[in-house]
Amino acid sequence: MRSTIGYREAGDIGAAVAWLRARPELDGRRIGVAGISMGAAATILAAAEQPDIAAVCADSSFATLRDAAAGLRQFHRLPAFPFAPLIVRFGELLTRASIGLNRPIDAVAAIAPRPLLLIHGADDRLIPLDNARALYEAAGQPKELWVLPELGHASAFVLATDEYLRRLDRFFARALAPAAAPAGARRPVLARTRPAPATSYGA
Repeated sequence: MRSTIGYREAGDIGAAVAWLRARPELDGRRIGVAGISMGAAATILAAAEQPDIAAVCADSSFATLRDAAAGLRQFHRLPAFPFAPLIVRFGELLTRASIGLNRPIDAVAAIAPRPLLLIHGADDRLIPLDNARALYEAAGQPKELWVLPELGHASAFVLATDEYLRRLDRFFARALAPAAAPAGARRPVLARTRPAPATSYGA
């Protein structure tokens, strides 16, 4: 199946969550999702439609697919118009999907009041930091934005692995913890969609 850059992939995440929810050994356990780049956009879209997703980490997501297309054309030094919309249109013809409607910024507010962690590299040229800032502004509470200086697109896990894992572990442990954990309570479930000092913003 051809990629739709997160548009139809959001349905795959929903199906995975439904499969986890149906497993009797996971009964009562909360589910969190984490995604990188296209996977991050898909997690935002999926969580907006899936109340069973209890927490979201989105690393290097675009705000709209047109923003991602605008970033792509920068590598070829092409003007945003008309090339960004042409890239999206070509993608729609190739995938036979309305991927121009792929707009995580329109969905992100629906995640609240579930916790949201956004991660982005300050030097991301493919999907500039403004995308993460726009998503953060559009999201409801609780939310956090972790910006890593001097890092490019989707590179935090590789170049800041230890801090990355600490942040995600702390975020999901807090976000998925039951209000009052009984003795012998089982760990929550984390579903991943893909595989330096930093600045954080959050309430």
